[in-house]
Amino acid sequence: MRVTNEMQFAGLLRHTQRTLANMTKVQDQVASGVRLQRPSDGPADMVRVLKNRQDDARLSVHLATIRDVNIAIDASATALTDAKNVLTRAKDIALQAANTATSDPTADEALAQEIDAALTTLLQVANRKLSDGRSLFAGTASQTTPFVVSATDSKGRPTQIDYQGSHESSQVLVGPGQTFDALIPGDLFQLPNAS
Repeated sequence: MRVTNEMQFAGLLRHTQRTLANMTKVQDQVASGVRLQRPSDGPADMVRVLKNRQDDARLSVHLATIRDVNIAIDASATALTDAKNVLTRAKDIALQAANTATSDPTADEALAQEIDAALTTLLQVANRKLSDGRSLFAGTASQTTPFVVSATDSKGRPTQIDYQGSHESSQVLVGPGQTFDALIPGDLFQLPNAS
């Protein structure tokens, strides 16, 4: 077969068009900063890119969960510190009452009012919520107010407080196969049951 000038020109034209198409593709990649414009640009590379995107999405979810857990832990630590301070104050009031045992009803009433105020504050601490409305100390029943006054005396002072939350911690997934207790039960505010 004889190669004519026309065949050589057609081959040169095809080669020039392929080179121009490749140059256009490279220019698009440089301009966009993206090497893989479509799956056909590199099927094996595209598989890796898609897997990396899935991993990135999963890690982003875990990171957001860890941030939420950190907020809950900080809020719980603050609440427990506040509870400790309230209980320390109540202990001081009780010691003061024991050391100054008088028959002065006014002084006794003042100390009783201080204890009532401490109890009210402790109840508020035990019922503390996160900004999204979840209770810190209700365990898995985080939409419930954990502690409620169920009985009062004739002056309206609490005589019984019941726990309405769950006795199980609310666990969240913070990594592959790793869970963390984010919201804990309010059992720590109660005296252990005498059996």
